[in-house]
Amino acid sequence: MASPSRSEILSLYRSFFRTARVFPDAKVGKYIEKMTKDMFRRNRNAEDGAGAFALGQSQLVAAKRQVEVYAVNLEKLRRPSVKEE
Repeated sequence: MASPSRSEILSLYRSFFRTARVFPDAKVGKYIEKMTKDMFRRNRNAEDGAGAFALGQSQLVAAKRQVEVYAVNLEKLRRPSVKEE
């Protein structure tokens, strides 16, 4: 697999920040931003750029999935419970 281009890497980086911004919990969103910065700094000079890029893509998919799961569960918590009589 060829190494990703600079524009592909920047696109992935920005996608993480967009995902963090829409996270229902601001604290978790800030955590995603911090982890993104750390991950990209760590892999800045990685010899296996394609492998690091693929890992980043899979982590982005997981983060997007967590946004959806978190939003559904948050909605369930906010919804008033109906007691059966």
